[in-house]
Amino acid sequence: MFKKGVSRQYPESEGWKVYNRFNWVSYLHDFVLQREHQGCTERVVVEIVTDKRIREEQVSQLRDIAGRLEHDGTRVSKKILVVADGADVTGIPMDIEVFFLGDFLKNGLTSQAAVARNGKQGQGKMVA
Repeated sequence: MFKKGVSRQYPESEGWKVYNRFNWVSYLHDFVLQREHQGCTERVVVEIVTDKRIREEQVSQLRDIAGRLEHDGTRVSKKILVVADGADVTGIPMDIEVFFLGDFLKNGLTSQAAVARNGKQGQGKMVA
């Protein structure tokens, strides 16, 4: 299901590989997409949160793992959070792309599926 969702935006024909369920120093994130491109390694880190309450800890962990995955010759080009339909995404920093799960399942990680964060999404607030 996930591979189908990302294959349109990150096709194997362009060198993308999907790695899932990493344990990176006790933090388990969902997926890393990776390819060798222009002499370096490019990565996209994807976290899936099925709860409608997005916690600050989840955002911090995504940013932290992205930072740790970057080093000489390796860069994280995107941080992506796939969230439950109706989740309030207003507190998620703009350097993280957000997709609602239903749109992700229907359209993958295409720009048409990305959440336009105008403060009108979902109910509730990001909690600590």
